[in-house]
Amino acid sequence: MREAVIVCTARTPIGRAFRGAFNDTHGAVLAGHAVEHAVARAGIDPGEIEDVTIGCGLPEGATGNNIARLAAIRAGLPDTSSAVTVNRYCASGLQAIAQAAQRVIVDGVPAAVAGGVESISLVQNDMNTTRYREEQLMEQNPALWMSILDTAEIVAARYCISRETQDEYACESQRRTAAAQDAGLFDDEIVPLPATMLVTEFNGTPANPCSAMTIPTGSAFTATANAASHTDRHSTASTSPINPAHHSTLCRWLRTIRASASRISRMPLSADTVTPAGAFVRACVSSRRNSPRYWRLGISRVRNVSCAVWKFVSHSVFKNGN
Repeated sequence: MREAVIVCTARTPIGRAFRGAFNDTHGAVLAGHAVEHAVARAGIDPGEIEDVTIGCGLPEGATGNNIARLAAIRAGLPDTSSAVTVNRYCASGLQAIAQAAQRVIVDGVPAAVAGGVESISLVQNDMNTTRYREEQLMEQNPALWMSILDTAEIVAARYCISRETQDEYACESQRRTAAAQDAGLFDDEIVPLPATMLVTEFNGTPANPCSAMTIPTGSAFTATANAASHTDRHSTASTSPINPAHHSTLCRWLRTIRASASRISRMPLSADTVTPAGAFVRACVSSRRNSPRYWRLGISRVRNVSCAVWKFVSHSVFKNGN
């Protein structure tokens, strides 16, 4: 039986939604960058890539028009490389990885690229909601239109997960991310991407005539201390990483704010980039090395643009981990 394995991966940095380095970067640029470098790292001739599968939770606007095809061409793949965009909302990137593996195993595709992409900044607030609901289905099963934020509230209540526990978990995640960045554990998976970031005043008007700032390739920016979303130092200028000594103070600060303004806990604080299956599947495959670091990387990379190159190899090679 044929086997499918991940030959190589690549991803963009992560930018904060609406206020991050990628708030004016088209989805094709984000995904194309990851695809290009994943193929280059794998040492595969671009013409050998038969199919590109990209998952996208909101495939419209800047991530519409078959974003997988746009990304493939942007990455320099030939016109002969087909492409398809798949949607399973938050699991879109993972679904893309699974489908690419199936193409290799079942259809005999020699090599394929898979991953995911998302641009919250350019899509989420401008979605087409015309006739968004179907009346009969809405009466029959209104939960079909329930947002993930509402779902989270239900899960928290059902399993007695307190806000304090969630805050502590988020803060610890940020602390570990900052420590991992300082140790350079993410350097081998991130491909820096230059970008122009839009800047506005609090009243919504441009901050200056140019209303933008350019983020150069490889800039060593630090991670944000926002306890609700991860940000890579390669992508956006922000505050310093969380100091472990401030851990409990930050948790108390978050609880105080949320107690006085409960709506804050329901604000979307997702990141610009992909629902990324690439790094997660990489974590699963790499677990055979008995390295817990790969599991942490997979879990922490919840939103980013990542692509994986799949290629057929023999079962013996797969078992040997090559």
